[in-house]
Amino acid sequence: QSAGFSPEQIRAGVGYMGMAVPVAQFPNIITVALSTSLIPAITEAWTLKSQKLVRYRSEEALRFSLLFGIPAACGLAVLADPICQMLFGYSEAAPHLAVLASGAITLGLIQATTGVLQGMGKMMIPVRNLLIGVAVKFGLNYVLLGDPTMGALGASYATAISWAVVTILNLISVFRRVGFVLQVWNSVIKPMAATVVLALWAYFIHDTLVIWIGNGLATVVAVFSGLLLYFLILMIWGSITSRDVSLIPGTTGRRISLFLHDWGFLRK
Repeated sequence: QSAGFSPEQIRAGVGYMGMAVPVAQFPNIITVALSTSLIPAITEAWTLKSQKLVRYRSEEALRFSLLFGIPAACGLAVLADPICQMLFGYSEAAPHLAVLASGAITLGLIQATTGVLQGMGKMMIPVRNLLIGVAVKFGLNYVLLGDPTMGALGASYATAISWAVVTILNLISVFRRVGFVLQVWNSVIKPMAATVVLALWAYFIHDTLVIWIGNGLATVVAVFSGLLLYFLILMIWGSITSRDVSLIPGTTGRRISLFLHDWGFLRK
């Protein structure tokens, strides 16, 4: 209120951010499952003193987090307005979602790196890094929320930056113990290039279909067709292999892998 905002504006801003946060965190369902299964796998390799196996499993954890996180973040940012229209019936939460969309990457990496560190028995390191992130968030909230040009959106920026700080600290902690295990070309460059295609495709498809089938259905089609295109591109480029697809539980993964390989999309 000291920055010139009325109680109604403050409540509305907090409410819009509260709507955006769960949507931004939704893609991390996959990385939560990954982190849960990662701890015993890393613990086993660490107990066996197999540095090679620890490096391999750490690398896979980071790679999968980025493969899913990068397109999710881009899709949420590009389609923030239609997604909010579809879910909430109005688009006032869209700016918050566009800012918090980066959490699809940072929160995924936080969960993966936390799993790696806990698997190595370093329980307190993620806690320490999280506390530093909380301190950064409180400090930025104090600065940004007092800026009349930002208002409640400043809280979203503070949250996104604090997530990024924790991510960087966790990555540094992991790299210090297992080395630099991130495959920049296959895990970052190629997914980012494919994400550019996804973003352009999703924007074009939504803009084209919204007139004919309405915002809700157009958004769903744009999201799922964009993700399908993204994963097909990465399969063709070799960033996703038959072994990766075979990790899908049951016989489904193997069947999909054989089908895509027969059609020339997947490499062995």
